[in-house]
Amino acid sequence: MKRLLISTALVAATSGAVMAQDADGMFRTEADPNAIHASDFIGMRVYRAETDTDAVDGLQDDWDDIGEIHDIVLTRDGEVDSVLVDIGGFLGIGENRVAVDMGSVRFVSDDATAEDETDFFLVLNAPVAALEEAPAYTGGMGDAMMDADTAMEETGAAVEGAMEETGAAVEGAMEETGEAMEGAMDAVETEVDGAMDAAEGEQPATVATETDAEVTTDLQDGAEPVDPAGGPLSYGAGLIEREGYATAPLEELTSENLTGAPAYDSTDDHIGEVSEIILSDSGEVSSVIVDVGGFLGIGEKPVQLELSQIDILRTEGGGDIRVYISMTEEELKAMPDYEG
Repeated sequence: MKRLLISTALVAATSGAVMAQDADGMFRTEADPNAIHASDFIGMRVYRAETDTDAVDGLQDDWDDIGEIHDIVLTRDGEVDSVLVDIGGFLGIGENRVAVDMGSVRFVSDDATAEDETDFFLVLNAPVAALEEAPAYTGGMGDAMMDADTAMEETGAAVEGAMEETGAAVEGAMEETGEAMEGAMDAVETEVDGAMDAAEGEQPATVATETDAEVTTDLQDGAEPVDPAGGPLSYGAGLIEREGYATAPLEELTSENLTGAPAYDSTDDHIGEVSEIILSDSGEVSSVIVDVGGFLGIGEKPVQLELSQIDILRTEGGGDIRVYISMTEEELKAMPDYEG
């Protein structure tokens, strides 16, 4: 819900005249067509230019792509104070998060798509030296998120190392098991050959058949499937992988830790949350209800998804659970409403 809350504030702070107000101006039913939602603003690319201009014909060759909008900083009065820009990979400048005054960000119209009045570029008119010397932003949630990113990278490296060690151990165990089975088969074959030589008539065939059946039964009873990745995958589409996260074991999923879990599409866009858990007759989770879209419960669309349609990931410590759906928000909204 974070982006939606920021979106509401940004529309109020950046739009011009707002029409069709009611309830003494508290609510708005229609906004200026040029109003900008934070959900669209966050993630936009930011360019550096030497010259100041209000309009261009498409992306300019002499512009530098310096980063993207990470977040928006608001004052307690509801005004946009600054925007957080992640700068990196530009002319050798290391990755850095800086806070840029909103007044320094130019909204440059794109004349190449003149029919679309909402199409524009975000441009900073600043020399390279100013960007190189820009101080890192150290306030608010920025530091916590960057620390979380670092922790996730370290956790991912540790998990990768553990998986490599586990894979090597499993491979060694499988080789030893294969050698033992081969030896057992050789011994059985020797005994069967001896029995066939000693017997008469059709008895050897009978002995061989019974012995083979016993061997087959032993192999079937003794063989157990091994998952080199670390556990059984009894659900999930298996299409989503994220660094620092692993598939949550089905037996560890409960109504308590799944209810309210955020839901994302395959591009990591937040599209809703889990509102209800459907259990089978045996008490196991069989499907989930995801509320798609909406705001504060208004306009949300509940849809039912089987476990085979979702991937449930969690952090190594198990504190953060996310549900990933390999469908777009539009595809989910086209599904029938859940009316259970």
